[in-house]
Formats: sequence, structure tokens, C-alpha cells
Amino acid sequence: MAIKSFLEKYTHLHIPDESTLRKNYVIKCYTDILKKIRENVGSSFIYFCIDETTDPRGKYVANFIVGKLNVDSPSKSYLLASKVLEKTNNNTIAKFVNDCLRILWPEGGNDEKVLLMLSDAAPYMVKGAKNLKPFYSDLIHVTCAAHGIHRIAENIMDIFHEINDLINNGKKIFLKAPYRIQLYHEMLPNKPLPPQPIITRWGAWLESAIFYADNFENFKNVIQSLSEDDVKNIKNCKQILTKSNIINDLTYIKTYFSVIVESIKKLETSGLLLIDALEIFEQVTNSINNLSENENSVLI
Repeated sequence: MAIKSFLEKYTHLHIPDESTLRKNYVIKCYTDILKKIRENVGSSFIYFCIDETTDPRGKYVANFIVGKLNVDSPSKSYLLASKVLEKTNNNTIAKFVNDCLRILWPEGGNDEKVLLMLSDAAPYMVKGAKNLKPFYSDLIHVTCAAHGIHRIAENIMDIFHEINDLINNGKKIFLKAPYRIQLYHEMLPNKPLPPQPIITRWGAWLESAIFYADNFENFKNVIQSLSEDDVKNIKNCKQILTKSNIINDLTYIKTYFSVIVESIKKLETSGLLLIDALEIFEQVTNSINNLSENENSVLI
């Protein structure tokens, strides 16, 4: 009802009831779009991307994207299917892929056209790709470069425990606290609030650490001006900010690992050429190699 009211208000048109749309239009729209996808892909060599996520209800949802493999240019990708899985493992992933390819080619006979599978590096994805090899003999499985770089970012977060504590406490101080937010904006009128990293957003933790590196003294002044009032997060933040190694660690992270944040954003760009992606990956590799041998062994 909410979306119907919204559409009626801003389009000034009569919006049919949900059941009318579902019964009379959804199937037709699905059939038309599927026909266009099949016509575009045809019997070309294809790649597919598969990923799994968790929806707000805690259910596992797998998504399947497919596209043609062109010789000299990127092709358009299509979301072919989304499906709720009872559980996530190599068998359910392999079955989901097979089911999706049968949607694309219901008559079969194009198994040799399936050349490239792209996914993250989760163990069940790797094993699922191995399960598919007997059916698609020419299939090559490539794990996402951006996800691989993000794994390095996760290791960095595990190493710098105190910086992680600073970020966690810093974001909670201003959460649902209008007075503190107002004070922050009064003292730092041109600065956004400290970012709140989302664990599933690649590189978000490093972006937060770089924010604190760039705004360390300003942020410290704001926190020191806050009354503790038995607020645990403020007490913790003040204690962390007094430690002499914090600014050094933040500077270190910004100096050596800013390239990771920039690289992930570039690799997420649609239509990126392979040669450009390899160059981006090499930049990250060179940055890591500039670290000392002991530090390097911890990260990789």
C-alpha cells in the first residue's frame, strides 16, 4: 500500500491493485525480459557471476548474472535469477548454476559455451566450481580481485586492534545523540561525522581509519569536550586517543593502505578492461611489497 500511495501521489495516475499487477503483468514482463536476454545472448560463449547474500530475514539469497564474452569490448550483464536457498554449500550453489543455465538455454546443448565463472573466494564457491567442471569442461573459475584485496583489508583490521576500538567507539558516540552531533558540527562545521563502516562493504573499515588519520586532532578536541556522564563509549574513546601509538598507527595505515581503498573502488567499476584490472592489482601488490618482510608475511 505504501508504494501504491507514493506512485499515486507523484504520478497522478491510477495504480492498479497489487494482485492485479501480479496476476496480469508480472508473468508477461518476466517472459518478455527473458526473451530479450535469450535473444541477446543467443548461443554465444558466456560468462556468469554468482554471489550469495543474506536478506533482512536471515535467509540466504543467491544471485546469478550472465553475459556474452565479446572479443574486443565488455558486454551487457543480465540478472537472470535470484533464489532463496535453504542452506549455502557447494552442492546448492552448483545446482543453482545448473538451474539458471537451463533457464537461459532450456533445450540444452550449449555446455561447451560456458567458459567463465566469477565469484568470491569463499570455500564453498571454490568447491562448487569444481563440482561444475565435469558438466562444463571448458569452464574457468576466477575469484573476484576486489574481494581478494578486501581480504587483505580484513587482515589489517585484525592487526590494528586499538584502531578498530577507536572506530567502533567513535561511531557509537554520535549514534542517536542529537546534542553530541550538534556540538560536533559546531566545532567542525565543514567536516562530516565519523563514518560508520559496514562490515559487508569492502574497504569501509580502511576508509574510516583514513578519516581518523586526516582529522585526528580535530576529532580528539571534540571528544575531549564531551562530558563522560558514565557513557562507556566516550570513556573508551578518550583513553584510546591518549595513547601515543594511535596517531602513528593511523598515519601508517593511510600511507601504505590508501591504495587498497582506491583499488577496490576502481575494480568495482562496470566495464573495466582486463589489462586495467591487472594494473590496479599490481599497484596493490607493489604497495604491500614495500612493507618490511615481517609485516608482509602477516598480511598475505
